[in-house]
Amino acid sequence: MSKIRSVEVASADYALFRSDMLEQKVFRRIKVKMTELVLGATGTVTIGGVLFDLSSTGVKELAKIFGMSNKMISKLSVLGDNKVLMTLVNKMAKNTGTVVLIYNRLTDVIVGAQKETEGIPMSQFFDALELAVSKTAGAYIRSISHTDSGGVNAVVANPALGFELSDNPDELFISGFTFNYTLGIITNSFFTERLVCSNGMISKNTMSTSKVEKGADLPEFLHSITSAEFSVTNIKAFKHRLARVSGTPASLAEVMWVDGQIEKILGDFKPVVAKNLSTSKIIDHVGVVAMSNNIQNLKYLKSPLTVWELINEVTAISSYIEQYRMNLSGSVNEAIQVVGGTLLFKEPTLGPIKLKQIY
Repeated sequence: MSKIRSVEVASADYALFRSDMLEQKVFRRIKVKMTELVLGATGTVTIGGVLFDLSSTGVKELAKIFGMSNKMISKLSVLGDNKVLMTLVNKMAKNTGTVVLIYNRLTDVIVGAQKETEGIPMSQFFDALELAVSKTAGAYIRSISHTDSGGVNAVVANPALGFELSDNPDELFISGFTFNYTLGIITNSFFTERLVCSNGMISKNTMSTSKVEKGADLPEFLHSITSAEFSVTNIKAFKHRLARVSGTPASLAEVMWVDGQIEKILGDFKPVVAKNLSTSKIIDHVGVVAMSNNIQNLKYLKSPLTVWELINEVTAISSYIEQYRMNLSGSVNEAIQVVGGTLLFKEPTLGPIKLKQIY
């Protein structure tokens, strides 16, 4: 199993990606005094007389910098009203200091923002990623890409940490971890790949996920995610939950949730990329859309799929994107893998509660 590498980033491709990110060829970091920002009411910002559009993420991050609570930002974001959010940000924009705006050179949009003094430098992120791979025997970078807001998502796989299921030896998996960078913060989550179809899955729960915000704390962080304990604990939890979902029917509520999540992630690409996803057919067949106003009852109704089959339909979409090298951002692929991991680790709506939920 140690020689199996279904997807891998070539050394030259990694070196080019690192160089492009550090040399700001795609995302430029613009330092500007907060008092010099001229914020428009419709999601724009003027810097030195030059007008830029702000992405929704950029608006939210500016709001956070100027002191708005996450709760308030979430409420306004749900309403989808950037105009109200920008008006409030303008009223709060009295802070002193310097803000770093993340500017996407390709789209000509400000896609992110952070205070100048915050977080771990991106160069230190890449150094830490390389150190994590070198400290993990047999590990390699499976994928790496930038996010829409100028961050980096990487997946490290390790065939040496492969495992199988005792009751189904044909189900082979390798494990690893994600290594992500967003606005000076490094996070990681547990990663698994089902070898029969190269389907990847990311588990983002409090047991499988950790983060570091200061460079001084990186050594301890790296030690924890490259330790045998991290892998053994997560593999054990993965096996327990896989056993739970393998024979558990997926409820119609879970089918609807998956369909909505994939629609949200892929948008207009869904009919092409997720053409083998059966959720829409199931919904149409049972007329769930007409019953959606009574969503609570749908969790008591069985679909034709088990939860494990539903998970594999989701992760197969990610595999399809990778195998056919589709022109979709890495953050899209990771978001799909997270949907699969969320289904695995949450309590099935139609399943017996066999495991204590500690997170």
